[in-house]
Amino acid sequence: MDKYTLLFIFLAVSLRVYSQNIPKYTDSKPVIKFIQQNSGVLKEQIPSCENFEACRDYNYTRKDYRFHGDAERGFQKLISLKPNEIWHGSSHFEMEIDSKTDAVTTKNQPLPKIEKGQVFFLELRVIEGWGVKLVKIPVAFQVVELDPIKKTISFSYLNNNKSKGIQKISFIQEGSDFIVKHETRFKSDSAIRDRLIYRFFHNRLLNDVWNDYRDLIE
Repeated sequence: MDKYTLLFIFLAVSLRVYSQNIPKYTDSKPVIKFIQQNSGVLKEQIPSCENFEACRDYNYTRKDYRFHGDAERGFQKLISLKPNEIWHGSSHFEMEIDSKTDAVTTKNQPLPKIEKGQVFFLELRVIEGWGVKLVKIPVAFQVVELDPIKKTISFSYLNNNKSKGIQKISFIQEGSDFIVKHETRFKSDSAIRDRLIYRFFHNRLLNDVWNDYRDLIE
């Protein structure tokens, strides 16, 4: 039995147990419903992309962000942040499952820095249309790659999200600045959603995250 199979079994068992008392870990109704609806299905509790290249046939989008300073320092700053320091606005961190320790950590507890294998649950807060309707969407993803040498980190959506796919973040030095290249591969069961909706809202959420990061790094 390989390590990925063991991880998938752990995640399925963990979610099945935790879902019984999930309200004590988060007060997000979308996240509670998401976990309770999917906790018993092993095949849906796995990352949809083992790595970035594994999903190269998915839809693709990319956004670059420029910062002043050293790329190595910028990368180390990102991975040293706690999940609730990265996602605390329109992308709102709710809870984490650590595959190494079998522990659930909530937004109200001391949180570890980002490591490979962690599973994060977020509530995305999206404003739709001119009627300013706030829509809250649950999302769960796993850290599947973390390479300090290449200065890259990748998060893969779990299979039971509305969209499958992966996000890869790369830090690249360019003169006295560094570029954060944020690439995303994505696919859902709706071609209209993929073609007309995903990129727009995804980019708005990314802008919020990286604007907050700019306040910390510059």
